[in-house]
Amino acid sequence: MRFLSMFALFASASVLSGCAGNALEALNTPCIVSPANINCGVTGTTGTGTTGTTGTTGTTGTTGTTGTTGIVSTNTGNTSTLTTGDTTLILEKSVLQIDPTTKIYKPGVSKLTEVQGQTAILEINTNTADNNEWPVAKTMTIYAAGKGLGGDPTLGGKYDEYRAYTADSVDEELQVWHFKNSYATQYRDVSAGGADAIHQAWSFGGTYTTSAAITALGPAKVIYNGKFGGTAKTSNFIDTSNTKQTISFNNHWRVQGDTAANADFGTGVFTSTLTPKSWIADQTMNLLTNNAYGAADALNSQGGANIAAFMLAPIQLKGTISGNSIANGTANWATASGIVTNSTTNKMYGGFFGASANEVTGSFALDGMTPYPNGGVAPITADTRGYLQMSGIYDAQ
Repeated sequence: MRFLSMFALFASASVLSGCAGNALEALNTPCIVSPANINCGVTGTTGTGTTGTTGTTGTTGTTGTTGTTGIVSTNTGNTSTLTTGDTTLILEKSVLQIDPTTKIYKPGVSKLTEVQGQTAILEINTNTADNNEWPVAKTMTIYAAGKGLGGDPTLGGKYDEYRAYTADSVDEELQVWHFKNSYATQYRDVSAGGADAIHQAWSFGGTYTTSAAITALGPAKVIYNGKFGGTAKTSNFIDTSNTKQTISFNNHWRVQGDTAANADFGTGVFTSTLTPKSWIADQTMNLLTNNAYGAADALNSQGGANIAAFMLAPIQLKGTISGNSIANGTANWATASGIVTNSTTNKMYGGFFGASANEVTGSFALDGMTPYPNGGVAPITADTRGYLQMSGIYDAQ
């Protein structure tokens, strides 16, 4: 009841209709808004001549101005043909890459080669048609200024951050979390500039539990607890008029929280709930600097002005245990949140690690839309929409 009450309290302050601009996108009209992207470039039109009076030729209209072309990265040329390796989620500009013909998602494959605390290489076969548009795998060096170097108090494990940068075209980053028996990575290519990574990948691997050890578990039911972390993008929401609001709801976010998982090795069902505990924003507002929403925010001096309904929504993961892996996995926001999702772009993968499946680690990606008004007895009218995408990794012991 507490969650539903808070959702109702903030839902009316969380949705934007039409195509009004925000701090993330320079929106012009006319435009098309969808959960996958915001495409609001303006293409010029060719003028038409007007017919002159009798005996006089009409004047030719002025040619329209062509819309501006975005920055295009030249950091390309990936030739990886890996067929085995770590399961890898492939995203471009926050959107999971689905085969346009089959509408079926096939995860990528990657290989991590790391000298911890010194260098790392992540080779990726995206298994997409534009695999060659991704960068060639290169050696990245440790980024000593990366927060959490040597240890991560939020996700746990040992953390290292690597960077590759040249003044001409390369700007890539790689985060690696080493847990007890597994590891997870986030790769980002921001060579074209802008807040969105043009290429983004989440992968996981490590010392998988053997098939014999999985069989020995028989019908055991195992409970896991741990953490998750991810990135999110929100757009088309309305900010409040409260001057205590210091975070725009239209933002890029770092999201962190708790993982609670259950593995039933008898029925082969895996479920997990990811509960967000903090949303750390890229953009602030009202000339203030607080950019993190925490569990105590509703009670502090901010008066809850920074809490949007989507921040309170848990994420539900579900999949089928197949040997030491989790297959046919899906990710969705909790039903009570009212967020509408698309099953073709909501995916989850995972694996069991350690001598006796002591650990579960995986990745997820999902997008959604918050409708307002959201039905009830009266007919719906004046539809408005807020869009959000999230992807990340989870680990539980």
